[in-house]
Amino acid sequence: MRLADISALARSVDPRHPTVGAILALSLVVAVGGAGLQLVQGSSPQEGLQWGINAGLVVFLAWALGRELDPDHELSAFVGAGLSLAGLLLFGSPALLALAWMLLALRMVNRTTGLPAKIQDSLGILGLGLWLTWQESWVYGLATAIAFFLDSRLFRPHPRHLAFAGLALLGTLGLTIVHGTANRDGWHTTGLLWVIVAASLLFVLIIPASRQLRATGDATGEQLRPARLQAAQILALLTALFAVAFSGQAGVVDMFPLWAAMLGTPLYWLASGLVGRR
Repeated sequence: MRLADISALARSVDPRHPTVGAILALSLVVAVGGAGLQLVQGSSPQEGLQWGINAGLVVFLAWALGRELDPDHELSAFVGAGLSLAGLLLFGSPALLALAWMLLALRMVNRTTGLPAKIQDSLGILGLGLWLTWQESWVYGLATAIAFFLDSRLFRPHPRHLAFAGLALLGTLGLTIVHGTANRDGWHTTGLLWVIVAASLLFVLIIPASRQLRATGDATGEQLRPARLQAAQILALLTALFAVAFSGQAGVVDMFPLWAAMLGTPLYWLASGLVGRR
């Protein structure tokens, strides 16, 4: 059975590919090093192992998110992965489930696999979005609705996703009414706020510059559509900003690998002289 038979959003992780092998090795090194550091600091073996695994996942997810935001340049994702290491040291582990949901939502919109989402993919994204709405905030439900709406309107639209967008909105409204909203967190340091402002402004430069693409879909080999990639980039930025607006600094901490990926992309472009050449 092929991976594509289970999910249209799953991308192969082949260690024989140089960049994939590199990120797997880096994630493993971070996991082992993180676990060892926790043990040295007095944590129990179980706590150290859990922290190390989470650290490795954070680096991998930051890289994976970067690949969805800039599929033309494989190395830009490593800048975000590196920045996520700083986030780990500053904040600890983020909301891993929210990052996994974000990754799936981006793939649904930009279609880097080349395939439209299967029904199980749609249900999974909807379920995760509503679960995060119940556990965290309405931000995730609203972003889920936006993702489904975009996929129902862009090139080769997915017709049922307009209904899924409505379900996400209704579910978000109902859960917010029943569960209420959490208290908004403040800012413990203005320096982080300025980093977020700078990252947002830099990432905005990437969106119009992504109107030309060379990358192709994994399963189809067809060239990716710039409008879909740009829509996914806007979705990522809006989700991150919604989380900041609602939860303050806690919203940054929960999603810092996404911020690392969004900041890593323009930093790579600037370092490579790509800005202005497109």
